[in-house]
Amino acid sequence: MIFDVSKRNFGYKDSLFNNRPVYLATSRIGTFRREDGGIGPVDCGAISQRKRKSVLKAFSESIERRALVIGARGDAIEGLAESFDIMNRKVAKIPRRFTQLCKEDSIVCDTTGTAAHFNSKLAQSNAIKELLEKNSTFLFWYGRQGKKIDLSQHYSIYVSLFQAEGYQVQAYVEETFKPLKVVFVFAKNANHITPFTFMTGVGSSISLSNAIHKGLSEAYLLKNVYDDYFYRYQLEGLEPSSYTAIVLKAQTDSECLKHLELFNKLDTYQEVDEDITLSEAEVETDLIVKNLPVWVKELHTTVLYQTVNKNLIIIKAYSPNLYNHVALKTYIDLDRDVNRYTVNLTQDTLNHIPTCPIL
Repeated sequence: MIFDVSKRNFGYKDSLFNNRPVYLATSRIGTFRREDGGIGPVDCGAISQRKRKSVLKAFSESIERRALVIGARGDAIEGLAESFDIMNRKVAKIPRRFTQLCKEDSIVCDTTGTAAHFNSKLAQSNAIKELLEKNSTFLFWYGRQGKKIDLSQHYSIYVSLFQAEGYQVQAYVEETFKPLKVVFVFAKNANHITPFTFMTGVGSSISLSNAIHKGLSEAYLLKNVYDDYFYRYQLEGLEPSSYTAIVLKAQTDSECLKHLELFNKLDTYQEVDEDITLSEAEVETDLIVKNLPVWVKELHTTVLYQTVNKNLIIIKAYSPNLYNHVALKTYIDLDRDVNRYTVNLTQDTLNHIPTCPIL
């Protein structure tokens, strides 16, 4: 049985009383304690216009995050795990900690670049796109690379849902990893009942329409998630270093709000007719990889170990040339190739930009 949870109310069966044409699902399964004593993320959510798909997506994300605590199988003495380097088309070895949740010294690895699917090719494709998304986020927020999208040319149920709740919706596209299009959605409502007056979403695809749909659906999902968090943490408290606390702080940060307005000055994206079939979209990995910038010398994928559902394949993508984490300012290494060969930010420039709330 599926229930609708909204504003701390619970118990309305979706199939009878849900008046929204989308279904939000939440999954929480047991996880492991990390070597540093911490516990991996457990709350996972998903949204879809199909009930079954929403539940499956939330559950598979739970398994994916649980697997990140353990990482890939590898040599316990050497601390290495086998991977496949897609750029050089060979089996390689990478430090096993790059396949786990890790925050030590200069190494930060989170859920970035991880995906789960019953089809290994789709899991690999989604993991690579997720990794590139986070790097496009860095370039978009800190380098202001991208262009505005005219959403009036793209119908979406999520735009209608946002507008019905008093939100203004804007979208932008960043194409450093062309033909991959990474879309960023900002939904703003200064009169929202919680302090979360703006919400963001990210989506990527070689199809602009698909990327827009993913970005809008994520923004709407996160709006509901953070609304729920607001009510929950009034009672339970909030860990200051958590991603939720960072997003909440950005809502009242005047510098962050000013930075958001700067994106209105970007040029408008000139769209072209798309000619992408479903079969092409399923094998888009090769198209993306062969067009990556020359400075991306390595791109590793590895399988994460999990026993909850043996049919589910979890892939972790990693590259020493890219950021393998969310674009929080405290994590950014300006010597990484993705910065040096693109926007080439200096420490002084970075210091004057508010931390990115797009997580």
